Formats: sequence, C-alpha cells, structure tokens
Amino acid sequence: MALKLLSRLKIQYVAFAAIFLCFILVNADKIHDTDMWWHLEVGQYIFENQTIPKADFYSFSNSGHPWIAHEWGSELIYYLSYKAWEFRGLFTVNLFFLSLTFFVLGRLVYIRANKDLSITTAILIVSTFFSSFFWVFRPHLLAYLFIIGYIFVLEMYFRGKNYLWLLPPAMVLWVNMHGSFILGIILICVYLFSGLFSINAGRLVSEKWSRDQLKALGLTLIFTLSAVLVNPNTTKMFSYPFFTMNSQAIIENIAEWSSPDFHHPVFKAFLAYLFLVYATLIISKKKVKLQDILLLGLVTYLAMFGVRNISLFVFITGPIWVDHLSGFFPGKRPQKQSLVINWLVMGMVLAYGTFAFPPQAAIDERVNKEIFPYDAVEYMRTNGLDGTLFNDYMWGGYLIWTRYPANKIFIDGRADIYEDRVLPEYMRITKLRPDAYDLLLKYSPRYIMLPPGAPLNHLIKAMGDWKVIYQDNVALVYGRSG
Repeated sequence: MALKLLSRLKIQYVAFAAIFLCFILVNADKIHDTDMWWHLEVGQYIFENQTIPKADFYSFSNSGHPWIAHEWGSELIYYLSYKAWEFRGLFTVNLFFLSLTFFVLGRLVYIRANKDLSITTAILIVSTFFSSFFWVFRPHLLAYLFIIGYIFVLEMYFRGKNYLWLLPPAMVLWVNMHGSFILGIILICVYLFSGLFSINAGRLVSEKWSRDQLKALGLTLIFTLSAVLVNPNTTKMFSYPFFTMNSQAIIENIAEWSSPDFHHPVFKAFLAYLFLVYATLIISKKKVKLQDILLLGLVTYLAMFGVRNISLFVFITGPIWVDHLSGFFPGKRPQKQSLVINWLVMGMVLAYGTFAFPPQAAIDERVNKEIFPYDAVEYMRTNGLDGTLFNDYMWGGYLIWTRYPANKIFIDGRADIYEDRVLPEYMRITKLRPDAYDLLLKYSPRYIMLPPGAPLNHLIKAMGDWKVIYQDNVALVYGRSG
C-alpha cells in the first residue's frame, strides 16, 4: 500500500503543496496591512462589551458619528483567534479560509476543465499569484469563500445537482462578515436571468430553466434576500454596499478603491491576464454560456472600478476561462513523470513550509517597524503623552489598537464614517490647500504624528506653534510649543 501511494505522486500534487506553501509564506510575513489593527480592536470591544458599536468613539474628529459595523462577525473571529494564540491564531484563520477557498475553487475549475488536472493546476497557480496581494488579516479574505461557494452551488445546480438550500444560511454568515454579500444576491440573479430564455445565437447559448427549476431558484432568491435581514443593521445593509461605491471621497482618495494603474508591473500582468481571458473566449470554438458572459462583464467592471476587486476577477473568471482553454488541449497529455524529482521537490516544499511556519509569538514581534510608528508609540506610552492626536491616515488603525483610549485619533481606515466631512478636510490639510492650517487648528489636536516625508511637516514647522518631541526614521511627533 505504501509503495502504491509513493508511486502516485504527480507533479500537479507537488504544485498544490507549493500553493499551500505560498499561503504560509505570505501570511507568516511581518504585518504590513494598515486596517487589520482597527478590525482587531473592534473585535476586542465586541467580545468584552457583548455589544456591537453603533457610533464612533475611537476618533476625536468624528465622535458620535453613526457607524455601521457590518464586519463584526469577521472581527470577532480574528480577535478570538488572536486571544487564543496571538499572531499564530490570526495566521491559522487565514490559512484555514484560504485552504478552503482554494479547495472549492479547485473543485469548480476541475469540473469545468473536464477533469484535466494539469489545466486545473495552472489556473490555481494564476489565482494564487494575483490574489496573494490581498492575503491580509481582514474580513474580505473570509468573504472569498462565500463568493466561490455561491458560484460552485449555482454551477452545480446548472449541471443538475441541487445544493441551493445552502445559500440562505450561508448568507446569514456572509452579511455579518463582509459587505461583499451583495454579490451573493447578484450571482443568484445572474443564473436565474440566464435561464429565463432559450438562446442559441451563434456561439451564445442559454438553456431555459424548467418550471420547477425556476421555482427553486426564485425561492432561493427570496430566502437569501430574507437572510440579509439577519444582522444588527437589518434593512440598512441593502444600501450600504452601494453607498460605499458611490462615495466620491472614498473613490478619489483611498488607494484600494482606485482604478488599476497600468504603469505598475503587477497591473500590467493583470492586464495581460485579462487579455488572455477575453482572447481565449473570442477564438474558442466552444459555445459561450449567457451566465458566463454576464459574470465576465460584472467582474471586469468591478476590477476596473477598484484594484481591491482584482482577486474577484481572477476567482470568478478562472472557471470560465478554463472551460474554453481546455478546448485547445483535447485528449490526455503524456503522463511521464520522474517520481524521484517529484518526491525531491515535495520534500523541499514540506521542509521549507515547516521552517517558515510562524512560531508562537506576541503580535508586537510581527509588526513591520519600517511601516508602523512602533517606537513613537512606545515613547508616547512611556512618557504619558495622552490626548487627541492628529495622525497619518495609514497609521490610524494601528494607533487605535495601541493607544486607545489614551489617544483618540483623527482618522483611520473606516473611510465610510469619515467620507462626508473628515476625510475631505484631512485631504485638504495634508495636501496643503490654502486653508490647511486653519482646518488643522479647528480640531485643536494636542499632538501630531506624521511620517518624515509628509509635506505637512514643512507647514507645521514654519508656523512655530509646534515643537518636535520625538523623531526617528518612521515618525515625527509634535507637541504644542510653550
């Protein structure tokens, strides 16, 4: 039996192990994500107070502003994992959800690739590359599983297997974990609409649902819509995703909501992938399903709308692309492989994965001190520098985690609660608009913390009302003069 198992190791399985190694390497790295910290703090607040916040209390600039803490479920999961195992707990959550997401994705791709393991492996490697930039300790990583899971269930129903009953209870979880839940509703609508007509126009095809199928999908949609209401914010969640996407302040000023800049090498690679997907569908001789065209159009729009949606494009187009890509490689390819090389590479992957697995460590030891003002925070804590703090946007979450309630911050990654007033005024201050200093004084911060390269430093030093009380290569801290 052992010899039989040893003789079955294929290079594709080695590739799967390498993908898992990527999960370990990316998530075991120093923490560089700026929003993770406030999510963790909110999870702690919910756990300790047994309630979900409804208004802001972390900032002094926006205190009391209504706040839809819609990701409370994910935040609680991350905090409880942190409470149990510190950094390794956060790492384990990401490793679990990524593994489950890629398992479901791999299964879906494998089915649509006519069970071609080689092409399935190639698609998963591409998906790993493009999505790895978004593997951080944040709620959207958990949402990937729901998105892929919904598509899997709907595609299986299209192929005659009914798992629709899973979608409404999954929505109860999804709506309390991430704002992308609205995609679940859209996905059901896409498959439902695609089967309303029987189409056979050239290469475009659509198979009409039977009355029973239509009824089942319709009821699923109704129950899933009802499931959205099972959240602390009830009906407000229906409009929340559209509010965020329609906020000009967020779109114009928050990097992950901006459109891809195709001067950047990573976005050039994404553009090449996008071109390959479309080119393959154009030159393929296979029929194109209406639901695939609709999904492709949807995720293309989302990816061009904001870079944060690129991973969604890759996850959703992968199964569509492989359906047509497999047509260019008919039949089985030669299976000659070197077991010695396969096991040698597998051994190296497993050994490196074991070595790279993070040790049990306090979260402070995993902070990227070249990005976050770790030493400046320690100085403020040691010297009792409490009070309101005007801060760089990228540091807001970290300061909430490390300095609340001693210091209330000016702004952080919860852009949705700042977009109406604070975020636009913050941009005017940091971009040195004519009224920048007056706006800063309007908020009367006790301290200011900025990166050394921030243009605002020149204005603050020129005005003479502030003195530098701490400085290093990452941050300057100002206090009032006199």
